[in-house]
Amino acid sequence: MAEHHTFKKIRKSLEETGVKFVRILWCDNANIIRGKAVHIEIWSCGF
Repeated sequence: MAEHHTFKKIRKSLEETGVKFVRILWCDNANIIRGKAVHIEIWSCGF
């Protein structure tokens, strides 16, 4: 439950500063660095 509260605070902060997309970077099992831009409305639903 604490995680949900944290993401609400992060989303509020992003909205206040005008951020629309969050860039997520990760390294897959083949050691390839991948990235994705996610809209904050979609990002917050995933958590």
